[in-house]
Amino acid sequence: MGWIISVCLHEFGHAIVAYWGGDTSVKDKGYLTLNPLKYTNVNLSLPLLFLLIGGIALPGAAVYIDRRRLRNRWWQSAVSAAGLIASAIVTLFLVILFQVSLAYGDTTYEWISPALACLIFLQIFVIIINSLPIPSLDGYGVIEPWLPTAIQVRLSKISNQLLLFLFMLLLIVKPLSLFLGDLSTKIAEFLGVPSPAILTGFRAFSQSSSILLIALVGLLFLFRRLTRKPYEVWYEKGKSLKQAQKYEEAIAAYDKAIQNKPDYYEAWFEKGLTFEDLTKHKRALVCFEKALKINLKHDSAWLCWYSIGVNQHNLKRYEAALESYTQSTRINPNFYTTWHNQGLVLIALKQFLDAIKAFNKAIEVDKTHYEDSYNKGIAYYELEKYREALASLNEAIKLKPQCCEAWEYKAFTYHKLNRFLEAAASYEKVLEFDPEFDNAWYNRGLTLIFSKQYQEAIASFNKEIELNPEHYLAWHYRGMSLSQLELYEEALECYSKVITLKPDFAQSWTHRGCVLTELERYEEAIAAFDKAIQLNPQDSDAWIDKGRALSHLHKYCEALDSYEQAMQLELNHCYCLAWIGQADVLENLQRYEEALESYSKVTQFEPANEFDLSIKALALCKLKRYKEAFDCCEKVLQCYPNYAYALYCKACCYADQNDVTLAIETLKQAVQISPRQTKNALRFERIFAPIRENPLFKQIIEN
Repeated sequence: MGWIISVCLHEFGHAIVAYWGGDTSVKDKGYLTLNPLKYTNVNLSLPLLFLLIGGIALPGAAVYIDRRRLRNRWWQSAVSAAGLIASAIVTLFLVILFQVSLAYGDTTYEWISPALACLIFLQIFVIIINSLPIPSLDGYGVIEPWLPTAIQVRLSKISNQLLLFLFMLLLIVKPLSLFLGDLSTKIAEFLGVPSPAILTGFRAFSQSSSILLIALVGLLFLFRRLTRKPYEVWYEKGKSLKQAQKYEEAIAAYDKAIQNKPDYYEAWFEKGLTFEDLTKHKRALVCFEKALKINLKHDSAWLCWYSIGVNQHNLKRYEAALESYTQSTRINPNFYTTWHNQGLVLIALKQFLDAIKAFNKAIEVDKTHYEDSYNKGIAYYELEKYREALASLNEAIKLKPQCCEAWEYKAFTYHKLNRFLEAAASYEKVLEFDPEFDNAWYNRGLTLIFSKQYQEAIASFNKEIELNPEHYLAWHYRGMSLSQLELYEEALECYSKVITLKPDFAQSWTHRGCVLTELERYEEAIAAFDKAIQLNPQDSDAWIDKGRALSHLHKYCEALDSYEQAMQLELNHCYCLAWIGQADVLENLQRYEEALESYSKVTQFEPANEFDLSIKALALCKLKRYKEAFDCCEKVLQCYPNYAYALYCKACCYADQNDVTLAIETLKQAVQISPRQTKNALRFERIFAPIRENPLFKQIIEN
């Protein structure tokens, strides 16, 4: 009897904390009444039977807690811990009774003292077992809310097998059961319960109480069965089948319960949850809507609205899901998951400001989830509020330092802020935690290209290609990095690989043409540009670079046509290149006035980057506006001291003013950084005509 009462108090501990935490259904189920009949099922009987057959006491959880009603993870952990705490309080109370019994009894230990000693020992033994982090035990229940969802799902599928395995271990592996028994005895002795009293109690229990105990449990079990209504029997059977993942059989049992009681809210609701587990969301919706209709004014109606929202969300009916989540939060504003899911729906609807508000509410309810700060970061990113995005992502990382997704979005954000080195460092954190994280090596490579660290970029692309040899973009940008290092033959191999993997990728044809131009294989280059234009007639770069290749072949009229085609596309980023290319061709045709007009056009555009600014400097030089040209070059070189093209344009200004010494000195710096491209440009630039015979100039060209 003492054991039954202790189990009831243990379960009452779970129930009362669950009630405080938001699961008011425990009151309707009778778990707050301390009525042992409410717990007299298989879960209560098994511990007693185990005790009888092998001297092993196991816990028996008989309260069904609807954890979805609990406000947050802290409450979920508290519900599991409450049973252990209740058992500990009962144990201490029994110790007091034991000491009282000794004070008023004789020294031969009358039956009450040994019985209490035995019960105290069993309580301690059960607390130890129940504290183990094994699914179905309270120790696991405390940590379960904090585990990744995937692990929770995986462990829930084998929880019964793990519990059975523990029981078999205790039965078969005697050293283990003896160790736990000795530990329990030592704790009991520490509390003032001597081991002889425990042993006497066990002997008395084995000799005289076994039959009575079995009879008592049997009578309670039978009474419970006889007094239950048919719909309750089917409902409990459905829950057991659902827990065993026999979903179709569980649905059939719930149908039987509903057949006996059509307005049985719990059966409709659990049937909906079972369909949800089967990902049959439309059928789940029907069940939850029926449950809501039955229970519209009940305090748990919010849970129906929440469940309806979840299934609408899964069906991508975002507007309907948003309305359902809103209805749920109006009734119960303290349920974390509703606010979190509402935020996700609002992101899907691109209502980012409202999404941020929803995630803030979720954080107010439960500050322990990194996902809300992470999703806030995404919302701020989409709103182009990058500093706020960084702050939110840093909060997510503080809660979960190994969150690769947060580090990745942090890298995206740094990239938008042109903080490329910090972006690369963020990708390195992603790769530290997961070396095979999707596209992280590739994205790191892109960031390193922007920060002009081409060798490291190539290393990143190599790693990405090692993981995914078919990733044509990794091959493409590897080729670009090699081109920047003037390793043109290797770059050409990369573009050939891209074309093999994706023949219709126009950009690689364009870049292949550029490499062939640098290798002075102009006819092949023009063929590559023609292919790019065939695939994408709007490719302004292909038209411009084709014009450059035609110009090298002295096909000036065709080159002009190519530049005209680029200008007609009306893309701002191509205007500077097209006009300066046209000006160069017009100079070759000795149409100098028109050439100056084209150079003047270049100066009218606002440069978008360091390359545009360098082109503008060259145009200003051609127009004899040297101070402005030097200013443009200096702006570039302040940010990128080793930018070869800016140094080349600066040398043009010196040469055009007959300052041969500074021109040659500046050209040496440019050639040292980018030898091949600079020398190719020198061969065709007319500004350097007066100094071509200068020995120092010849040395630059020939070395």
